[in-house]
Amino acid sequence: MFLKLLLLTLALVAIAVIGMAIRILLVPKGKFPDIHIGHNKKMREMGIKCARHNDIGRISINRTNEREGRDLKN
Repeated sequence: MFLKLLLLTLALVAIAVIGMAIRILLVPKGKFPDIHIGHNKKMREMGIKCARHNDIGRISINRTNEREGRDLKN
């Protein structure tokens, strides 16, 4: 019973992967959708930015403040 279920699951996953591959290969200019926030025009227009880039900016500001002896916690 377990083996049948495993084979059925593997077959369904294989069909899904093949379906995605066919779409990418056969559709003109087929590619994976770009879901990164920084590359999405609509999200940029709404003012939504990438959290990773925001964190990088905060880290560099905090390091600059530490070097200059500023304490921004108060």
